[in-house]
Amino acid sequence: MRAYKAFDESGIEELGPVSKDQVPALIAAAEASLSGESFGVGLYRSKKDFMEVRPVGKSEYLIWSDRISDGVGVLGWLTRKQHIEKIVNGQAQAIEAALYYMDFSRDAFERKYS
Repeated sequence: MRAYKAFDESGIEELGPVSKDQVPALIAAAEASLSGESFGVGLYRSKKDFMEVRPVGKSEYLIWSDRISDGVGVLGWLTRKQHIEKIVNGQAQAIEAALYYMDFSRDAFERKYS
């Protein structure tokens, strides 16, 4: 799976392919970034299916995700999933969400985190 850093002020930094073993260190770096140029960590299957983990406070992380539909008209509206915007507590839950996204289908991820 591919990853990126999403900076609050300076945009996106592409990280390229990452393994599940790298995810905890990326999320820890995002938490450490709160004292400087803060960023979230994103993972994506495609430009239309991604998720981000962003530290937002003391031991809180925002899980934010979307799948952008190609559908048009009523069918496109009916098949588009709502985006996910959920706060989890603790780095362990943030890592769990990222690994779940990597391991399971988009539909399973939406069922668990919507």
